[in-house]
Amino acid sequence: IHQELWMAYDSSMVVEIHENLHKGDDQCWFKCRMEPGIPDEKIDKTVYQQLQQKIVDQPLEYTRLYITRDTKLNSILYYFLTDAIVTRFGDDGRRIVRNAVREIGRRRGTELRQKLMRSNLDSNWGNILENFDLAIKYVWNLQVLNQTSSTLEARVHYCPFAEVWNELNNKEVGPMF
Repeated sequence: IHQELWMAYDSSMVVEIHENLHKGDDQCWFKCRMEPGIPDEKIDKTVYQQLQQKIVDQPLEYTRLYITRDTKLNSILYYFLTDAIVTRFGDDGRRIVRNAVREIGRRRGTELRQKLMRSNLDSNWGNILENFDLAIKYVWNLQVLNQTSSTLEARVHYCPFAEVWNELNNKEVGPMF
């Protein structure tokens, strides 16, 4: 992804990526090199300093902005992988995607339950939503219609995944997620 991204940005860029790229691994590295442009000392850094100050002054707004961006990038990745699998394998591809998504869901659910148990928190909707692995309360727009310890009923007015999939004009990938 990164090699194609940087090459699309500047076709003269040289990109080297270690073949066993595993984030967090000491052997994980990449190098990008562009033709020299403006010397660093001549770049006006005022805009960077202003952005840095805005982040300090409005941390929640900028946290929400970056979480939304990352969520949308993940939904784009899911979209293109799912679309390629379904295009190549048809109904078998749909089954592959659905099974993989179910497995991810099981893993996330297990991890959430374990996190609540380690924290000595009751398994109720308030604690589940507070400890959920997606930033639902910061990015999604949910209207809670009914919430008890054992029941959650909500209407989703905004979902960043759905926004991206709608923009990409594919109504099939969403329901598989």
